[in-house]
Formats: sequence, C-alpha cells, structure tokens
Amino acid sequence: MTLEVKSAHTLPFRKALLFMAAGWLLSSLSAVYVFSGSEEPGTLFYSGFIIIELLFALPALIAVIGRGLSVREMFGLQPVSGRLLLLILFSALPLTVLFDALDRIIFLMHDIPPEYWEMLDMYRWKDTASFIFIVLGMAVAGPIVEESLFRGFLLGSMRREQGGVWRPVFFTALLFSLIHVLPWVFMQVLLFAVLMAVLSIAAGSVIPAILLHGTYNFLQLLIHNTEASRLVFYEAEGLVRIPVIVGAGLLLYPLLLGLGQYLDLSPLKSGSNEEEENRR
Repeated sequence: MTLEVKSAHTLPFRKALLFMAAGWLLSSLSAVYVFSGSEEPGTLFYSGFIIIELLFALPALIAVIGRGLSVREMFGLQPVSGRLLLLILFSALPLTVLFDALDRIIFLMHDIPPEYWEMLDMYRWKDTASFIFIVLGMAVAGPIVEESLFRGFLLGSMRREQGGVWRPVFFTALLFSLIHVLPWVFMQVLLFAVLMAVLSIAAGSVIPAILLHGTYNFLQLLIHNTEASRLVFYEAEGLVRIPVIVGAGLLLYPLLLGLGQYLDLSPLKSGSNEEEENRR
C-alpha cells in the first residue's frame, strides 16, 4: 500500500503551507503565554504541552473539514498491519539509543548555553498530574499532530501537486527542523524527520511514524527524568556507553529486516527516477 499522490479532492500545496504557518503562529503565541512568567508551574502550564499541539493542527483541520475533504486521506491516516506496528514499537528502543548517542556527541562539540538546560527542566514531572500532562503532550498529542501535519498533510499535498518523492521529503524535513529552532539539534531533527517521511511513504500511512515518534519521545522523557545514579549502565561521562550503542545496532538490524516485509519501497525508487527525468 502506498500513499495516493493524485487526487482531484485535495488542497493546493501553497494553501496547505499557509495553514501550517497559521497553526505554527497560533501555537507559538500560546506557548509564550502559557510557559512564560510562571515560577511555580500549575495546571495551565502542564496542560500547555497538549494545548499548543492542538492549536498547531487547528487551521489545517478546519481547512480540510471546511472543504469537505477526507481527514484520513489528507492527513495520511490510512490503517496499517498490526504486525508492522509491533515491529515499529520494538524498533523504537534501539533507535532512541542511537539518536541519544548522536545527541550527546554533538552536544560535546558545541558550547550549549545554560538557558537550554534550564529549559529542559520544564519536561521534568513533579507529580502524577504533571507526568500525565507531559506524557500526553510530548508522547501522544505531539507525535499525532506533527506526523499528521508534516508527513501527512504537507508532504502529501506537495507530492500530489508536484510529484516526486525526495524533494517533498527534504523540504518538509527541513521545515520540521527549522521550527525546532535550536541550532545544536538541527542535524539530529533533520535526520529524524527524513526517517519519518520515508517510513510514512513506504508504509502508505503516517500511523507507523506516529507510533515510532511517540515511543521515541516517551523513552527520551524517561531518560531525562531518571537520576544519573540509575543510568550508570547506560551512560558514562555524559556519553552513551559503547556496548549499549553496539547492542542497539545489533537489535535494530533484524527488526529492519522484518520491517522490509511490510514496507513498500517502490515509491522511493520511482520517485528518484521521476525527479531525474525532470532534471533532464
């Protein structure tokens, strides 16, 4: 199954991009209001993790529903095999380890300002309520909204209008990286976004990317909220231990082989040929 790229019932790419920009502006303004000026975070602060994601999706959702378009098709939410989702779930652990290892290496190469580490404190849960809000925002609402918008709504609109694969993949990945703002995570986010786009196209749906993104975020939250004394098996001197990295790679390899049985890579190959012909 592959994502349909030609349909009369769709939204022009420029309009899709405009609705995405409106959602980003709405989400950013709400984030400034919710997350600034609060010394003691309360319910509004923690519920903000969910609110800003929902506001990001609102303009695009209104545009799709208002035009009588299919929400499932426009946001790439086609159903997929349960076995594929199970393999994706298992693959999230080694992928999280490998991306975390890359993060830590790149961080050592930059002079990270203290404000960044202070900002990360907002992702530490203090009680049950903050745990629920942070997890729902970062591991549920965030992945659903971001994958549906970037890999479903925007990537799908660009492919339907312009054809090809890799140009839409890299354009949407670049845009996804830019909205995360921070320069020392740009390359990691770009790589992750390309991976999510390729997975969505090969699966014919953004649902596997939502599951992978959500599990990845949840595991990152667990690492962030675990005391360093309990992670001695995992990290040393700020870096992920080499045996852990090797183990993650060995675990990921057979999982990738299994995923190959449920993913259709032909759109990626045909897209490359189509783009090559257009250049000629």
